[in-house]
Amino acid sequence: MSETKEINKEEVLKALDFNSLFRVKELEGVYTLGSKVNKSGMIKVAEFLNGSNNKIVHAKRLQSLGSKVFFTNDNKKLTMNDVFVNIANFTKDNEIVNVPLEVMVPDYYEDLFKTYEAEKILSWYESITDRLFHAVV
Repeated sequence: MSETKEINKEEVLKALDFNSLFRVKELEGVYTLGSKVNKSGMIKVAEFLNGSNNKIVHAKRLQSLGSKVFFTNDNKKLTMNDVFVNIANFTKDNEIVNVPLEVMVPDYYEDLFKTYEAEKILSWYESITDRLFHAVV
């Protein structure tokens, strides 16, 4: 009999390469690159872990999730990995219910971390963790 090993969600989220994950302005979801930028600035992207959902977009509409950093009031820098691990520790069972901003970024700098940004992060978290931990194999 094969032994089922428990997935350590925190370790997976710490290791996730957010530099290779992108948001596309005006589109929902998280994407990976599917091609190089062509001469007209267009690029093919694929929805994260859903290769059948490809789109062609202008490269200027892409933003790497790895480029997002967050600062606390004492100037501590948090990466997207840190924020995802904080959310995972708070939710434990991957159900997202009103995760407070101070859980995502403890002692956050109020002028730089707003509610609308937290909502986007929760959307990305849900999309990524759903595909990583609930994918049908």
